Amino acid sequence: MEWINYRDTSFGTWLKAQRKRYRLTQGELAGRIHCAAVTIRKIEADERRPSLQLADLLIEQLAIPVQWRDAFRQWACTGLPPHAALAQKRETDPLSAQPAPFLPAYPVAVQATAACLLDASSNSLLVDIRGQQRLPIASTTKIMTAIIAIEEADLHETITIEQEVINEIIRIDGFRGADLVAGDRILLKDLLYAMLLPSGDEAALTIARFISGTTAGFVKLMNDYAKRLHLTQTHYSNPCGFAYRERQADHYSTARDLVHLARYALANPLFAQVVQLQRYILPATPFHRAYTWETTNSLLCCYAGATGIKTGYGPLAGYCLVFSATSRDRHLIGAILQSKGAAQRLEDTRQLLDWGFSLPQLA
Repeated sequence: MEWINYRDTSFGTWLKAQRKRYRLTQGELAGRIHCAAVTIRKIEADERRPSLQLADLLIEQLAIPVQWRDAFRQWACTGLPPHAALAQKRETDPLSAQPAPFLPAYPVAVQATAACLLDASSNSLLVDIRGQQRLPIASTTKIMTAIIAIEEADLHETITIEQEVINEIIRIDGFRGADLVAGDRILLKDLLYAMLLPSGDEAALTIARFISGTTAGFVKLMNDYAKRLHLTQTHYSNPCGFAYRERQADHYSTARDLVHLARYALANPLFAQVVQLQRYILPATPFHRAYTWETTNSLLCCYAGATGIKTGYGPLAGYCLVFSATSRDRHLIGAILQSKGAAQRLEDTRQLLDWGFSLPQLA
């Protein structure tokens, strides 16, 4: 991981390097942050300093991690290393002056529309790329459905798979990932695996109707939960994230809200246990046939320390992933929304995790 040393690098040189990293011309970067291309040229030539407003726009566009943003503003607007500002501050307020970290170059040009990465160990938001933009979230919706089922229902209840539910999923061109068969009687706890691993829409809809009686009643419960958990940019219109939901403007969330929801859900031992599994085998009984459910989350098999959580895909949502991983005593939780492909989603996630684990841990 490349670290930028304030003492060895001018802001103009650094900005030019970041523009090349993102494969942007001066005009393209200027267009993204709403300024004239000549301004970018002069900044890179160290002929002028950005205004505070322009520095904030660069922070957003270049996804500067939250804990380095004050240092970035200081460096960009004055050219002085944060160490100099802190030295002055120590003279008047020695207890509040702490050594400033070096500013790391952002790890990758993330291809997804939005991304968020949280160090749950220190409660530090490391990456926030359009993290508050409302977007379709596809089957990551099922995180909320699962946590409601765990908290609101008896997981040892037996539920009959209804043909009406199967027909509904077929009618709306949903994803029958669990391949459930009408007439089978399955424990609610087992249906959690059917919903979260192979992303079965029929499992999610069965759970919702069992808990609330109707889909509409369960959706109200989902939105009540969203309010209680302070997911202020989230609203649900169905429990599954099935395909037709993308024509419903009232079904959305943000990368940041999904990360906060995931952190809440992972605090539940059962949820955490389910989402880290690659396969779940349900043996046949007199009440149902045998099922084997494989996870749709390929991160679990190709990234050491991955612990979940949930994939999503849809024509408008693109490829989504809410993910989690641990390394030593650190726990990172993140979300990728509207990636262009499954391989790109995985690559973005792997690089974000590698970069996040390479950072010094904050207290």
